[in-house]
Amino acid sequence: MSATERTSPDPRCFSRCLPRLRWIGLAAICAVTLGCDDEPPAVVVHVAPPTHDKQLLAQPQLNFAGGKVTQQGTAFFVRAPNGETAAVTASHYLNQDGPALEHVWLLNVSAEKPTPLADSTVSWGPPGGIGARGPNDLTDLQTDRFLLPVSVDDKIVHVLDLDDRAFPNSRERVWFPDKQPSEPGGFRLIEGTVTKIDARFFIVRLDSAIKPQSQSGSPVISQVNGRALGLWAGVTQSKGTTFLYLNPAREIRRALEDTSRPSLSAVVGKATADDRQE
Repeated sequence: MSATERTSPDPRCFSRCLPRLRWIGLAAICAVTLGCDDEPPAVVVHVAPPTHDKQLLAQPQLNFAGGKVTQQGTAFFVRAPNGETAAVTASHYLNQDGPALEHVWLLNVSAEKPTPLADSTVSWGPPGGIGARGPNDLTDLQTDRFLLPVSVDDKIVHVLDLDDRAFPNSRERVWFPDKQPSEPGGFRLIEGTVTKIDARFFIVRLDSAIKPQSQSGSPVISQVNGRALGLWAGVTQSKGTTFLYLNPAREIRRALEDTSRPSLSAVVGKATADDRQE
């Protein structure tokens, strides 16, 4: 047998190997150019999930000048860098053209009657705005936050730490506390995965679809360290899947460095001249 004959491939090898080669080629193309949905999540050490023995969420009740009262969004509590406690919610639902906001009550989500967990008549720095919303290349949610200095009872309220990383891991696993007044603690935990990391926002895909119900401002919690990764600033539904758009925790941490405490009536709604002079 000649050297050429000895090195010629065995036709039987193609029949055995071609399917495998095709699969490897398609997998490489999918992973490199398309991004496979079934790519395994980042390997992490999981921490214990939030327990239901304390209130993790709160229902903001907004009391306006003239007697108007509304309940909007969702709030949670965080430990600020200076050691104080702040209530955190979204700012995009605040109406700057309406009556002045005078008082915010943070109510127990699961109580049969309105039961305050905390309240405030001042803002922790000025509230943010609505952010920029549209296609992903135009979206910027970094200003969507409304912070309130509060005092809470740690025995009945979860006070979360904010994630101090600039960015989460790719495909990091998370928990979303879905506000449900009938559930213990007022929430049920839904797991999800970080699917997009941008300097201006994160996107989380929930494992189970939800029906949004005034949940702007809710936290999303990292399974890496148990800290708040960001707050719900937007949501989309696609083919039975829920995607949450988050304002990253680093922007909340930055806002908590503000030492000003303006009255709510001076920064939300049409303030009086006296309010604006404070």
